[in-house]
Amino acid sequence: MKLRKVGFQQRLISLLVVTMLVTFLIVAVSTQFSTRNNIINNAIRMQNEALEIKTSLFDVYLQRIQQLSNNLYSNADVYKQIQIEEPDSTNSYRIFLFLKSLRSMSPGTDLYQIYLDNYSSGLGYLVSEKASSYGTSRYHIKMPYTIPRDKVWGEGPLLSSSYGFSIRTSGRSIYSFHKRLYDYAHVKPLATISFDVEVTALRNYLFGEENDANSIFYLIQDPGEIIFTNGFPLTQQQINTIMENCESNGWSDIKLNDFSGIAFVGDAQLEDLNFHLVQMISYDDIFSEANQVFTNNILLMMFAFLFSCLLITSLVHQVSQPLHDLDSYVTAMEKQGLHPDSPCRLKDYVHYDRDDEIGHLAIHTEQSFLALQEMFSRQENLNQAYRTAEAKMLQAQINPHFLYNSLQSIASVALQHGDKETFRYITQLGGMMQYSMNLQQNTVPLQKEFEHVKTYIALQNVRFAHELHYEAELQPEAADILVPKMILQPLAGNAYKHGNVCRKENSYFYLSAQIHDNNLIIITENNGDSCPEEKINQLNLALMNPTSSELSGDSGIGLKNVLHRLRIYFGEETQMRLTANSEGGVRITLTIPLTDARIDSQ
Repeated sequence: MKLRKVGFQQRLISLLVVTMLVTFLIVAVSTQFSTRNNIINNAIRMQNEALEIKTSLFDVYLQRIQQLSNNLYSNADVYKQIQIEEPDSTNSYRIFLFLKSLRSMSPGTDLYQIYLDNYSSGLGYLVSEKASSYGTSRYHIKMPYTIPRDKVWGEGPLLSSSYGFSIRTSGRSIYSFHKRLYDYAHVKPLATISFDVEVTALRNYLFGEENDANSIFYLIQDPGEIIFTNGFPLTQQQINTIMENCESNGWSDIKLNDFSGIAFVGDAQLEDLNFHLVQMISYDDIFSEANQVFTNNILLMMFAFLFSCLLITSLVHQVSQPLHDLDSYVTAMEKQGLHPDSPCRLKDYVHYDRDDEIGHLAIHTEQSFLALQEMFSRQENLNQAYRTAEAKMLQAQINPHFLYNSLQSIASVALQHGDKETFRYITQLGGMMQYSMNLQQNTVPLQKEFEHVKTYIALQNVRFAHELHYEAELQPEAADILVPKMILQPLAGNAYKHGNVCRKENSYFYLSAQIHDNNLIIITENNGDSCPEEKINQLNLALMNPTSSELSGDSGIGLKNVLHRLRIYFGEETQMRLTANSEGGVRITLTIPLTDARIDSQ
């Protein structure tokens, strides 16, 4: 199966599409990467600030608990009442009212209940949100004796109790702050006061009622007791890992079994109680919105990519269609060849009229084909001219080799009789015959043409017994330029035939050749008979069209032959111009255009 050839247009479209696709991918990936970094940085900054606020709230809360626990010392009357071993109802009621006032001063959120266990009187006092009571103490707080005096001790989370009173309460998860009260000497314990805080109320106070649905939070008491959380439980090892990693910056990347994200830690303290607020946000929650935006951007970029592909295809088609049409024109010219009966025209294939690179390429392509056709036609004409000249020469000569050999024999006889001058002239004539009848050599260096003219004038001087002064100037750079053979001798012949230089005293013939502005300039000049100006103008006009009937005379045929052969070889830009000489005679100027390649090759 033959594979379909991929054209320039398809390759260009593919290249542009791939480039655009790679660009889109790079932009998408770099944008997503930058966005994720910005989101992480913003999340860290915002969560740190939020956790600092929550930690500050908790610090204030703990300080308020401490103030409430110390109010018994600051209220001298109540402090005195709790030291009475057998208080009456008035004494007990005053203590009861004081505890109620303490509950009304709850820090930030209502205390669930306050319990006072009076060791001196053996009475207990309970003030809660639903019911309150006091009476004989049936429940004693068992604080570890390792707790320093006047220090708060925390316990929880645990289920709430009525501390032995007949009060119906639903069991709620609470955290209790306990403090043992002493006499002024701090020796004898007087009572223990407990502040029970509902865990749910404390959680809502710190993290809000919505409880930060996108994050997991913990309140942890040293050495690792979780007071409350809205997420999964943590082992002691996991808690230690989080604390160690977040110790320096307050946050850290965390990877647990079922969690990968960022953890933030804030520390709060109430005397010897150390608490840690821990908030963890998973990467899925952090990037959920970014991933949705990324998905939307991908869909948008896909739409833009498809639209761009259609636009690129349309633009490439518009840009490359002239090239495709030009290719069709070149293919048609290739099939047609260089000698068509009805040549292909560019305008029939390419419809592009803009003055840009493509327009110039189309015009130059057509001009190149026209130049090739002209060159091919010129070569055919040159070949035909050589064949015609060869036929005429063969018809005009009767056994030229016999004549040449006969001349050589006569020259030998003259030399035998001591007539060296006759020998020289006959030898020159034989050389001219050999030069003109050598059909194997169509072009010769210009220097050979100069030598041929020199020999021709020398023989003419013998013929007319008259010394014609001959002067030649050949620029060295022009000496080796190849020209058609026998182009200068007809010009010298016109000086004898029409200028009668052979009968005029002090007559001369001047011949020169030089290169000027990439043109070969050949000039012949004589001081023979003058030519009427009207005749010169007619000849110049006729030389612009060598097929004109104005060149039908003897001189016209010679000039026509020379110009025609030069144009076949050098191109139609070759020019011949006649001007009248001030001393009589005619000046003929040949201007032959040269290409750099032709000069370099010769």
